[in-house]
Amino acid sequence: MIGFDGNHWNRAIDLALPSVPESNNPGLLENQFFGDNPPHRLRDVLLDYLRQYPRAYADVVQQRPQGPLAVSYVRGTTKNPVEDRFDYIFVSDGIGVASCSYDYAATTAAPADDDQV
Repeated sequence: MIGFDGNHWNRAIDLALPSVPESNNPGLLENQFFGDNPPHRLRDVLLDYLRQYPRAYADVVQQRPQGPLAVSYVRGTTKNPVEDRFDYIFVSDGIGVASCSYDYAATTAAPADDDQV
């Protein structure tokens, strides 16, 4: 299992991973990492979970029809925020997924270490 901030701009709502053809694109390796034929054999936990629970997937698409499937970062401005999914957990074969959630609102509402409580 690996969890990380992929810093990969992902607003997709499709459960199928994108096909990434060979090219001279400078972002080729990054796109392949998150594509349908990655250089690793790991699975995205969120996609596994949403494939197993179609009702949860439908709820996400209804809530954010333009994506992303989960919010782990908001960029842009206060007036024009853009929600993105940058954080991932990947697992190898043999590891199942029983539950998966992102709670961006709660993490941003928590006081920072240097805030006085």
